[in-house]
Amino acid sequence: MRVSSSRRSVVRGIGLGAAAATCAALGVLHWRRPSGTPAALPCFTIARGAEAVCPTPTAEARERELRLAAWLTFGTLASSGRERLLAALESLLDSIEARLHPLGIDLLDESPEQVARREAPWLLPVWTAARAIARRCFVAGDRSLAVLVHNPGTPLPSTLTSFDPFGATDAGAELRLARFLCGPISNAVKIELSPLAETKLRERCATPKSTIALVIDSALQSVTLSRVADGHRQRMQALRKRLSRRPRPKCNACESFADVIDALSSRLPSAPALDWLELGDTQALIVPRLSAVAQRHTYLTELNDLEIPVVAHNE
Repeated sequence: MRVSSSRRSVVRGIGLGAAAATCAALGVLHWRRPSGTPAALPCFTIARGAEAVCPTPTAEARERELRLAAWLTFGTLASSGRERLLAALESLLDSIEARLHPLGIDLLDESPEQVARREAPWLLPVWTAARAIARRCFVAGDRSLAVLVHNPGTPLPSTLTSFDPFGATDAGAELRLARFLCGPISNAVKIELSPLAETKLRERCATPKSTIALVIDSALQSVTLSRVADGHRQRMQALRKRLSRRPRPKCNACESFADVIDALSSRLPSAPALDWLELGDTQALIVPRLSAVAQRHTYLTELNDLEIPVVAHNE
């Protein structure tokens, strides 16, 4: 029996961020830049006119972005946030499986739709920011300009212009548009991350009224799986097994929970997770929610109220 359209949408909406935990079963991948090795410069460029088109992502590129976004989403949450997410997914599948079984009885107080509506306000902003920061191209609606992220060390085509998303914001209309297009990156700030600050920030990520979406530290950059608790790992493996029994609908130009599971089952995100980001051992990149890109003052004020020391950000 096929899952109804509304119930498939529930699985898509609530499940994307949780899928990163599945990679805990795949092994450990560490990355650390050797001491004395100069840091590679970020490779952001601007394309204009006829060149300002994001190429259609290949299946491999799309899978890579999904792996990265799911890893950042799950890894950025505090332990309480991961626990809440897994509990919601378990309740969701309990209800769906009971409703699909001809002799099943749904004993839950909430329907799958109600579970999704309850969890979406805190989970979806984290996922959408992670999905955005994992992208390699950002294009304007009128196709007049695009920002592309190149692999470090790759020669740049002569038709492209180097671009610093973290430069001054008053450098002209074109550069302001470029920074707006890659807003989750250009509006992110680098901080010094103490254990107390890390706890505060990760808990804030699961607060619907917060402007903070992601906390990317050196462990996330290094794809360090030790941050995923054994209990969470085992529960996610059980969820994967239950999901494997359900038919997977075809999905054109969209992303489902099954897509993320497939991406993470193939291999872990490559390390460093964000190849354009250089972090010290005690530093982290704080990424705003997409809704906060136009509320930069509010975003910085929240960090200030938390007494988080900002190392660098645009002015």
